[in-house]
Amino acid sequence: MQSAYFYASFDKNTSEIKLDSKESHHALNVRRIKNNEEVFVTNGRGLVASTFAVDLKPDVVLKVTNVSQSNPAKPKVIVLQAVIKSDRADLAVELMSEVGVDEIIFWPAERSVAKLNEKIEKTILKWKQTALAALKQSRGSLLTEIKYVTNFQEILKFIEEKQFVFLLDFEASEKIGDQIPGEAVIFLVGPEGGLTDKEKSSLLAAGVKSINIGSTVLRGSTAGAIACALIRNIK
Repeated sequence: MQSAYFYASFDKNTSEIKLDSKESHHALNVRRIKNNEEVFVTNGRGLVASTFAVDLKPDVVLKVTNVSQSNPAKPKVIVLQAVIKSDRADLAVELMSEVGVDEIIFWPAERSVAKLNEKIEKTILKWKQTALAALKQSRGSLLTEIKYVTNFQEILKFIEEKQFVFLLDFEASEKIGDQIPGEAVIFLVGPEGGLTDKEKSSLLAAGVKSINIGSTVLRGSTAGAIACALIRNIK
């Protein structure tokens, strides 16, 4: 299946799209598209356009044949992802974006090996670029939001009075299939070394439920994506 290209400024009435220089370069020099070839374009906000190429130089011009609207999948999925090592964090963003996690909020756990510190803005930008690449590769329609909070207290504040908040815990007795999600569900993923007793106690005191999503211990880079895929398929 062809991947899609990104163009933020089209709507249902758009008849022609001109890709920017970066997307055009990829289309011409990596994908090597030809005139009249079918091309898909997403705006990251729910629209995917079916098009065909009518001009290739200097930038790619596409004629729109159809625009489809995708409604947000239910339930909305938010993952509170503890900061993990750089390559693993990149993989986590990629996988969660591919399966359609709506929002990823990174946070620094006590046992997080990676420390962002002064690299926060640069790192968030890289994660957003990774999410966009995954959106295009998977021909998705809704771009995953990427955020970062600076401390655990902000996580506790974020989950206040929210109903479906689950800590992914291999040792938990309850299974994900035992839960019925509402309009939104929040999964919390710990760091490589796991949560401290203090962090876990604080979460449970705040009403977070521990659940088990499988018979094996999952890495922090894969747990959020797997949880999203499972919860979206509960009948």
